[in-house]
Amino acid sequence: MSSLLNKKVNKLKKILKQMGSVLVAFSGGTDSSLLLKAAHDIRGEKVLAVIVSSAFMSKEEVADAKNTAEKIGTRYKVIRLNVLKNKKVSKNPPKRCYFCKKQIMRKLLNMAAKYNLKHVIEGSNIDDLKQHRPGKKALSELKIRSPLAETGLKKSEIRKLLRGFGFKNWDKPSSGCLATRFSYGTRLKQNKLKAVADAERVLRNLGFKQVRVRVHDDIARIEVLRDKTGRLLKLLDEKTLRKIKENGSRHICIDVQGYRSGSMDKAVAKQ
Repeated sequence: MSSLLNKKVNKLKKILKQMGSVLVAFSGGTDSSLLLKAAHDIRGEKVLAVIVSSAFMSKEEVADAKNTAEKIGTRYKVIRLNVLKNKKVSKNPPKRCYFCKKQIMRKLLNMAAKYNLKHVIEGSNIDDLKQHRPGKKALSELKIRSPLAETGLKKSEIRKLLRGFGFKNWDKPSSGCLATRFSYGTRLKQNKLKAVADAERVLRNLGFKQVRVRVHDDIARIEVLRDKTGRLLKLLDEKTLRKIKENGSRHICIDVQGYRSGSMDKAVAKQ
Protein backbone atom coordinates (compact mmCIF):
# COMPACT_ATOMS: atom_id res chain seq x y z
CA MET A 1 0.00 0.00 0.00
CA SER A 2 1.38 3.41 -0.98
CA SER A 3 1.97 6.04 1.69
CA LEU A 4 -0.78 8.22 0.18
CA LEU A 5 -3.33 5.39 0.23
CA ASN A 6 -2.30 4.44 3.76
CA LYS A 7 -2.84 8.06 4.80
CA LYS A 8 -6.36 7.99 3.33
CA VAL A 9 -7.18 4.71 5.11
CA ASN A 10 -6.02 6.13 8.45
CA LYS A 11 -8.15 9.22 7.87
CA LEU A 12 -11.17 7.01 7.14
CA LYS A 13 -10.61 5.10 10.37
CA LYS A 14 -10.34 8.37 12.30
CA ILE A 15 -13.61 9.68 10.85
CA LEU A 16 -15.49 6.48 11.68
CA LYS A 17 -14.10 6.42 15.23
CA GLN A 18 -15.25 9.98 15.79
CA MET A 19 -18.73 9.21 14.52
CA GLY A 20 -19.45 6.55 17.11
CA SER A 21 -22.53 4.64 15.97
CA VAL A 22 -23.59 4.62 12.30
CA LEU A 23 -26.25 3.39 9.92
CA VAL A 24 -24.71 2.48 6.57
CA ALA A 25 -26.80 2.85 3.41
CA PHE A 26 -25.69 -0.41 1.81
CA SER A 27 -26.07 -1.40 -1.84
CA GLY A 28 -23.52 -4.21 -2.00
CA GLY A 29 -21.40 -2.36 -4.56
CA THR A 30 -17.66 -1.84 -4.19
CA ASP A 31 -17.89 1.56 -2.48
CA SER A 32 -20.47 0.68 0.16
CA SER A 33 -18.74 -2.69 0.73
CA LEU A 34 -15.49 -0.99 1.70
CA LEU A 35 -17.36 1.53 3.85
CA LEU A 36 -19.28 -1.19 5.67
CA LYS A 37 -16.15 -3.30 6.15
CA ALA A 38 -14.28 -0.33 7.67
CA ALA A 39 -17.21 0.70 9.85
CA HIS A 40 -17.75 -2.84 11.14
CA ASP A 41 -14.05 -3.32 11.90
CA ILE A 42 -13.96 -0.11 13.91
CA ARG A 43 -17.42 0.18 15.49
CA GLY A 44 -18.63 -3.44 15.59
CA GLU A 45 -22.12 -3.71 17.09
CA LYS A 46 -22.59 0.05 16.77
CA VAL A 47 -23.08 -0.41 13.02
CA LEU A 48 -26.28 -1.27 11.16
CA ALA A 49 -26.31 -1.82 7.40
CA VAL A 50 -29.62 -1.13 5.66
CA ILE A 51 -30.36 -2.47 2.19
CA VAL A 52 -33.16 -0.55 0.48
CA SER A 53 -35.02 -2.88 -1.86
CA SER A 54 -37.04 -0.99 -4.46
CA ALA A 55 -38.16 -1.11 -8.07
CA PHE A 56 -34.82 0.48 -8.96
CA MET A 57 -32.74 -2.43 -7.65
CA SER A 58 -32.75 -5.91 -9.21
CA LYS A 59 -33.34 -8.99 -7.08
CA GLU A 60 -29.76 -10.14 -7.80
CA GLU A 61 -28.38 -6.91 -6.38
CA VAL A 62 -30.42 -7.30 -3.20
CA ALA A 63 -29.23 -10.90 -2.82
CA ASP A 64 -25.60 -9.89 -3.43
CA ALA A 65 -25.87 -7.12 -0.85
CA LYS A 66 -27.24 -9.52 1.76
CA ASN A 67 -24.48 -12.05 1.06
CA THR A 68 -21.77 -9.39 1.35
CA ALA A 69 -23.16 -8.05 4.63
CA GLU A 70 -23.23 -11.60 6.01
CA LYS A 71 -19.63 -12.22 4.96
CA ILE A 72 -18.53 -8.99 6.64
CA GLY A 73 -20.34 -10.20 9.74
CA THR A 74 -22.28 -7.05 10.45
CA ARG A 75 -25.91 -6.80 11.44
CA TYR A 76 -28.17 -5.69 8.62
CA LYS A 77 -31.78 -5.15 7.64
CA VAL A 78 -33.55 -5.18 4.29
CA ILE A 79 -36.39 -2.70 3.90
CA ARG A 80 -38.83 -2.40 1.01
CA LEU A 81 -39.55 1.11 -0.20
CA ASN A 82 -42.14 1.99 -2.86
CA VAL A 83 -40.24 4.79 -4.59
CA LEU A 84 -42.69 4.82 -7.52
CA LYS A 85 -45.47 6.01 -5.21
CA ASN A 86 -43.73 9.38 -5.22
CA LYS A 87 -44.89 11.11 -8.41
CA LYS A 88 -41.80 13.33 -8.40
CA VAL A 89 -39.85 10.12 -8.88
CA SER A 90 -42.14 8.06 -11.13
CA LYS A 91 -42.53 10.94 -13.64
CA ASN A 92 -38.76 10.69 -14.10
CA PRO A 93 -37.80 14.39 -14.33
CA PRO A 94 -34.11 15.39 -14.63
CA LYS A 95 -34.07 15.86 -10.82
CA ARG A 96 -35.52 12.38 -10.19
CA CYS A 97 -32.36 11.28 -8.38
CA TYR A 98 -32.67 14.21 -5.96
CA PHE A 99 -36.27 13.37 -5.03
CA CYS A 100 -35.56 9.65 -4.78
CA LYS A 101 -32.42 10.07 -2.70
CA LYS A 102 -34.21 12.43 -0.33
CA GLN A 103 -37.06 9.95 0.15
CA ILE A 104 -34.65 7.10 0.87
CA MET A 105 -32.38 9.05 3.19
CA ARG A 106 -35.27 10.43 5.22
CA LYS A 107 -36.36 6.83 5.80
CA LEU A 108 -32.84 5.90 6.91
CA LEU A 109 -32.61 8.91 9.22
CA ASN A 110 -35.83 7.76 10.90
CA MET A 111 -34.37 4.27 11.26
CA ALA A 112 -31.16 5.66 12.73
CA ALA A 113 -33.18 7.53 15.35
CA LYS A 114 -35.18 4.39 16.13
CA TYR A 115 -32.02 2.34 16.72
CA ASN A 116 -30.23 5.20 18.51
CA LEU A 117 -27.52 5.53 15.85
CA LYS A 118 -25.83 8.92 15.59
CA HIS A 119 -25.08 9.15 11.88
CA VAL A 120 -26.27 7.91 8.48
CA ILE A 121 -23.39 7.37 6.06
CA GLU A 122 -23.19 6.34 2.41
CA GLY A 123 -20.52 5.23 -0.04
CA SER A 124 -19.92 8.03 -2.54
CA ASN A 125 -16.23 8.35 -3.44
CA ILE A 126 -14.23 11.37 -4.58
CA ASP A 127 -14.76 10.51 -8.27
CA ASP A 128 -18.54 10.67 -7.80
CA LEU A 129 -18.31 14.32 -6.80
CA LYS A 130 -17.14 15.18 -10.33
CA GLN A 131 -20.19 13.58 -11.99
CA HIS A 132 -23.69 14.87 -12.66
CA ARG A 133 -25.58 13.46 -9.69
CA PRO A 134 -28.59 15.47 -8.44
CA GLY A 135 -28.79 13.18 -5.41
CA LYS A 136 -25.68 14.85 -3.95
CA LYS A 137 -27.80 17.88 -3.07
CA ALA A 138 -30.18 15.69 -1.04
CA LEU A 139 -27.25 14.22 0.89
CA SER A 140 -25.99 17.70 1.70
CA GLU A 141 -29.41 18.99 2.78
CA LEU A 142 -30.01 16.04 5.10
CA LYS A 143 -26.43 16.07 6.45
CA ILE A 144 -25.70 12.53 5.28
CA ARG A 145 -21.95 11.86 5.53
CA SER A 146 -19.83 10.31 2.76
CA PRO A 147 -16.62 9.19 4.52
CA LEU A 148 -14.95 7.74 1.41
CA ALA A 149 -15.30 11.04 -0.44
CA GLU A 150 -14.19 12.95 2.67
CA THR A 151 -10.95 10.97 2.73
CA GLY A 152 -10.35 11.50 -1.00
CA LEU A 153 -10.58 7.81 -1.89
CA LYS A 154 -10.83 7.12 -5.62
CA LYS A 155 -12.70 4.21 -7.22
CA SER A 156 -9.45 2.55 -8.27
CA GLU A 157 -8.12 2.77 -4.71
CA ILE A 158 -11.32 1.33 -3.29
CA ARG A 159 -11.06 -1.66 -5.64
CA LYS A 160 -7.42 -2.15 -4.64
CA LEU A 161 -8.30 -2.15 -0.94
CA LEU A 162 -11.21 -4.57 -1.41
CA ARG A 163 -8.98 -6.93 -3.37
CA GLY A 164 -6.45 -6.83 -0.54
CA PHE A 165 -9.21 -7.73 1.93
CA GLY A 166 -10.15 -10.73 -0.24
CA PHE A 167 -13.52 -9.46 -1.45
CA LYS A 168 -14.72 -11.30 -4.54
CA ASN A 169 -16.66 -8.24 -5.66
CA TRP A 170 -13.57 -5.99 -5.79
CA ASP A 171 -13.93 -5.64 -9.58
CA LYS A 172 -17.73 -5.69 -9.67
CA PRO A 173 -18.96 -3.39 -12.46
CA SER A 174 -21.07 -0.43 -11.43
CA SER A 175 -24.75 -1.27 -11.94
CA GLY A 176 -26.46 2.02 -11.19
CA CYS A 177 -30.14 2.62 -10.55
CA LEU A 178 -32.50 0.95 -13.05
CA ALA A 179 -34.23 4.30 -13.56
CA THR A 180 -31.11 5.50 -15.41
CA ARG A 181 -32.06 3.18 -18.29
CA PHE A 182 -34.98 5.41 -19.29
CA SER A 183 -35.10 8.82 -20.99
CA TYR A 184 -36.14 11.67 -18.74
CA GLY A 185 -39.86 12.27 -18.91
CA THR A 186 -40.64 8.58 -19.48
CA ARG A 187 -42.99 7.43 -16.74
CA LEU A 188 -41.33 4.72 -14.67
CA LYS A 189 -43.36 1.57 -14.12
CA GLN A 190 -42.58 -1.58 -12.16
CA ASN A 191 -43.07 -3.95 -15.12
CA LYS A 192 -40.79 -1.95 -17.44
CA LEU A 193 -38.07 -1.65 -14.84
CA LYS A 194 -38.22 -5.40 -14.26
CA ALA A 195 -38.12 -6.05 -18.01
CA VAL A 196 -34.93 -4.03 -18.33
CA ALA A 197 -33.36 -5.88 -15.38
CA ASP A 198 -34.34 -9.19 -17.03
CA ALA A 199 -32.86 -8.11 -20.37
CA GLU A 200 -29.57 -7.12 -18.75
CA ARG A 201 -29.49 -10.44 -16.93
CA VAL A 202 -29.81 -12.25 -20.27
CA LEU A 203 -26.85 -10.28 -21.64
CA ARG A 204 -24.74 -10.89 -18.53
CA ASN A 205 -25.46 -14.59 -18.88
CA LEU A 206 -23.93 -14.33 -22.36
CA GLY A 207 -20.71 -13.18 -20.70
CA PHE A 208 -21.00 -9.38 -20.76
CA LYS A 209 -20.07 -8.08 -17.31
CA GLN A 210 -20.62 -4.39 -18.03
CA VAL A 211 -23.96 -3.85 -19.77
CA ARG A 212 -26.81 -1.37 -20.01
CA VAL A 213 -30.14 -1.59 -21.84
CA ARG A 214 -31.23 2.04 -22.32
CA VAL A 215 -34.81 2.70 -23.41
CA HIS A 216 -35.75 5.56 -25.75
CA ASP A 217 -39.49 5.32 -26.47
CA ASP A 218 -39.75 2.15 -28.58
CA ILE A 219 -35.98 1.73 -29.05
CA ALA A 220 -33.72 -0.31 -26.75
CA ARG A 221 -30.10 0.84 -26.99
CA ILE A 222 -27.58 -1.73 -25.73
CA GLU A 223 -24.27 -0.61 -24.29
CA VAL A 224 -21.41 -3.02 -23.63
CA LEU A 225 -17.68 -2.28 -23.49
CA ARG A 226 -16.67 -0.97 -26.90
CA ASP A 227 -14.32 -3.83 -27.71
CA LYS A 228 -17.17 -6.29 -27.02
CA THR A 229 -19.72 -4.84 -29.48
CA GLY A 230 -18.67 -7.18 -32.30
CA ARG A 231 -19.14 -10.23 -30.10
CA LEU A 232 -22.53 -8.93 -28.97
CA LEU A 233 -23.74 -8.61 -32.55
CA LYS A 234 -22.84 -12.24 -33.22
CA LEU A 235 -24.66 -13.49 -30.10
CA LEU A 236 -27.96 -11.62 -30.51
CA ASP A 237 -30.14 -14.46 -31.73
CA GLU A 238 -33.95 -14.30 -32.06
CA LYS A 239 -34.59 -15.72 -28.57
CA THR A 240 -32.37 -13.08 -26.95
CA LEU A 241 -33.92 -10.29 -29.02
CA ARG A 242 -37.43 -11.34 -27.96
CA LYS A 243 -36.40 -11.26 -24.32
CA ILE A 244 -34.97 -7.76 -24.65
CA LYS A 245 -38.15 -6.56 -26.39
CA GLU A 246 -40.27 -7.50 -23.38
CA ASN A 247 -39.80 -3.95 -22.06
CA GLY A 248 -42.01 -2.79 -24.93
CA SER A 249 -39.27 -1.90 -27.40
CA ARG A 250 -39.95 -2.47 -31.08
CA HIS A 251 -36.39 -1.81 -32.22
CA ILE A 252 -33.00 -2.79 -30.79
CA CYS A 253 -29.69 -1.13 -31.53
CA ILE A 254 -26.12 -1.57 -30.34
CA ASP A 255 -24.36 1.63 -29.29
CA VAL A 256 -21.06 1.65 -31.21
CA GLN A 257 -19.62 4.14 -28.70
CA GLY A 258 -19.81 1.42 -26.09
CA TYR A 259 -20.70 1.63 -22.41
CA ARG A 260 -20.58 5.13 -20.91
CA SER A 261 -21.53 5.79 -17.32
CA GLY A 262 -24.39 8.27 -17.14
CA SER A 263 -24.91 8.45 -20.91
CA MET A 264 -28.55 9.46 -20.33
CA ASP A 265 -27.34 12.49 -18.35
CA LYS A 266 -24.99 14.02 -20.91
CA ALA A 267 -27.49 16.42 -22.41
CA VAL A 268 -28.86 17.44 -19.00
CA ALA A 269 -25.40 18.05 -17.55
CA LYS A 270 -24.67 20.59 -20.33
CA GLN A 271 -27.76 22.66 -19.55
